[in-house]
Amino acid sequence: MLVAVVSQSASVSLPLRIGTAQSVTAEEYASLERLLRKERKPWLLMGGPGQIQVISLNVFLPATTRTSELRRGPALIADLYRRPAWRLNSQDPCCKFWAQVAIDGRNFDDVQDLNDLNQPFRVIGAFSDTELLSLVRILRTSEEISRRLAVLTTRKSPIVAVERSPRNAPANIVEAYLRIDDSRNSTGEITLRQDGSGWQIVSVAGGSS
Repeated sequence: MLVAVVSQSASVSLPLRIGTAQSVTAEEYASLERLLRKERKPWLLMGGPGQIQVISLNVFLPATTRTSELRRGPALIADLYRRPAWRLNSQDPCCKFWAQVAIDGRNFDDVQDLNDLNQPFRVIGAFSDTELLSLVRILRTSEEISRRLAVLTTRKSPIVAVERSPRNAPANIVEAYLRIDDSRNSTGEITLRQDGSGWQIVSVAGGSS
């Protein structure tokens, strides 16, 4: 029986892993897979910085919609609370969906590390594909955002999440969270207002997530 268990763990094909997810072993991943339906095998496990006692991972399940520029799919949170046992959270609205906007010349599955701009991000609230594309465009290219974040980081920052109507704000207010430090859960928080002319930057600040 022991031989069979070891053989099964060794044969498990691990998905792409970045951040603290890189420490997940084949045995631990096999345990996680058993909690997920076979058709929901994740394509990416991502764990943010600053995790010590309990490893909490973003589990990105396969995309359900895809264009040449954008793909979207379901997500959940998995906590490795007692190795190799996991606890799943698929109900929290902050963790239910993800999106990924293509970078020219890069494959969607080409995600290198926590600093990679090509990584997917959590989507909280309702956004159309057109809204996500235009929102990501301004977050990636705005000189104003780069200038205001310069006191926190000198490099481009990947998007961690976008949220519609944060903290009971009006429906045209969106909060975007950008990772600015890969050694701890430190983020840039960009508040934007949507109007007839597109997205207007309201504020840029540092925080933690």
